[in-house]
Amino acid sequence: MSMKQSIVELLEKNHSGAENAITGHKLCAAIGMTSALMRKTVGELRSEEYPIASDRNGYFYAACPEEIEEIVSYMDVRIQEIVAARDGLVRAAVALRIADKMRNSE
Repeated sequence: MSMKQSIVELLEKNHSGAENAITGHKLCAAIGMTSALMRKTVGELRSEEYPIASDRNGYFYAACPEEIEEIVSYMDVRIQEIVAARDGLVRAAVALRIADKMRNSE
């Protein structure tokens, strides 16, 4: 059985609904994978339309559309935060380039 299948099967059978979430640490131990690989694999499963959700308590197989909508709303906020951080870094790079040019032209 593949790691993807193992995650789906474990969550669907034993961790359906937010009230039955499993921590990332316990999920990794149960499947035998690193946390980085687990997050990557969960992302792939979500892209493949598996209703794998998560919250501060851990990962779970969504039991209803509202659980999915909640994680999607959280992801939307995170996307906005990441874009704001990215934009700030772009502006910082531009400012550094301008400062370097000014120093070099003196």
